[in-house]
Amino acid sequence: MEYKVSWAVRTGRHHRLEDIPCQDWVTVRREDGLVCCVLADGAGSRSRSELGAECVTQAAAELLAREFEALWVLEQLPLAETVIGRCVQALNSLEPPHL
Repeated sequence: MEYKVSWAVRTGRHHRLEDIPCQDWVTVRREDGLVCCVLADGAGSRSRSELGAECVTQAAAELLAREFEALWVLEQLPLAETVIGRCVQALNSLEPPHL
């Protein structure tokens, strides 16, 4: 089955006036018949939160797409720990290592 996917993010008025980049991010991943969409509302109070939002959506989408069957059967807490752990791992790999 072929899925059509679209999304949009928009820089808010305040951010445009202050010349702050859009801090929201969407990652869509298609793999083996699975379509995975992850979105993040960047932490506007933190510097470079747009990089964090991009990083965690990509890490979460990759994890969900590649390990969907294993994750599907997990209870809520182990699932959250797995996804958050993968996102933290991805964030720590950024240069410089801490946002």
